[in-house]
Amino acid sequence: MTDAGYGSEENYTYLEKHRHTAGVEFNTYCLEKTKKWRSQIELVENGTYDETAVEWICAADKRLRFIREKQEVIGSGYIVQLREYQAKDCPTCALGDRCTTAAYRSISVSP
Repeated sequence: MTDAGYGSEENYTYLEKHRHTAGVEFNTYCLEKTKKWRSQIELVENGTYDETAVEWICAADKRLRFIREKQEVIGSGYIVQLREYQAKDCPTCALGDRCTTAAYRSISVSP
């Protein structure tokens, strides 16, 4: 078991590639168990993923539809694969001002 600061996609990929088994918590492991964290509707982790429709569902029960795949290079040079999703109902949503400052909420998720 190691410190949660080492919990990253890059490190998990390294462990898997080298066939190591390790207990590495992701960096928000402890925070996600708090009531404060779970009440933050803008966090991707507090949404629900619908595998059948390939969509995320936000706290207002609105659907964020898949838009595209993209890559992002982080400081270490590691390339993160991201899937981008966007909502279409934000202007009429009662929770819109709590979850985004943009006209339409979009999220990027690493599968």
